[in-house]
Amino acid sequence: MNRAILLGLGFLAGLVMFVMPLVPGAQDADQVAPPKQALQQLVEPIRGVLAGDDAAAIGEFCLVFADVLRSDADSQLISDTAELHDRLVESSVLMFQHTGIEDRHPDLADRIDRIIAEWMGVAADDGQVENVELDASTRAKAIEAFEAIAWAAGGG
Repeated sequence: MNRAILLGLGFLAGLVMFVMPLVPGAQDADQVAPPKQALQQLVEPIRGVLAGDDAAAIGEFCLVFADVLRSDADSQLISDTAELHDRLVESSVLMFQHTGIEDRHPDLADRIDRIIAEWMGVAADDGQVENVELDASTRAKAIEAFEAIAWAAGGG
């Protein structure tokens, strides 16, 4: 059942990425409001490594994932940081397969994971991520992190 939900969310993210440019008022990564100063510093490494189509793709993906998390607040299908990570990995694989982005930016996924975990306050000292419930506060922090990554990818 969880795998079906995961694949459904991945498909939904891909569909939204395809349809988003057609939706009036859809936010582009280069139109994201600047995040808090501390978060700007945290996402600074993203700004220097992404450009062109890769930056646009990562930015839009992060905005869509932030919207998925926002929409999931009631149903809480993504209920903790372990599920958040699993859904992010699976959605990323579905979205970016055959694009070569992982070859051009081999450590980008790890950088994004670290940014999200650090901003959420769940980064453990050993480099792992603590598994905590996504309550209103941690969910909001995750959304902020995804939007900040989109901002950085968009040239912030």
